[in-house]
Order: sequence, then C-alpha cells, then structure tokens
Amino acid sequence: MSSNTLMFLIGFLMVIYTISFIYYIKQRSKLKKNEHRALQLPLFMAFLIGPLLFFMINQNQRREKRRFLNGNKRRFS
Repeated sequence: MSSNTLMFLIGFLMVIYTISFIYYIKQRSKLKKNEHRALQLPLFMAFLIGPLLFFMINQNQRREKRRFLNGNKRRFS
C-alpha cells in the first residue's frame, strides 16, 4: 500500500469517526433532554469537528427558523 493511499484511508476513517461521534453526542443529549449543553470534544479532534459542527448548527438554526415562519410560532413569557 502506498503512503498516499494510507493517508487517504486514515483521513477517511477520521472523518467517519468525527461524524459518528457528533451523532452519538447529539442523540445522547436528546435522551437526557439537555440539548443546549456544550459538546465535550477531545482537543485532537476539534480541528476536524469544528467545520462540520458549524454546518450542522447552521442547518438546525435554519430548520427552526423555517418552522417558526411557517406558522409554528410559540411565544414564551
């Protein structure tokens, strides 16, 4: 196996690990009903998780805004 193939394989596995780690944390926080808590991330994965987490948070905010604008308006006092 060449070094380029090995680097690609390791990078791919790290991305898969990152996605599954974020999904696991998200599901666990849903079960515990504390979705607004900060994620506990290992420092060595922060540079990989950062952009992906930013994208997922933006998607969630857009979905919430769309629901709100479509008539699911709730007022909190």
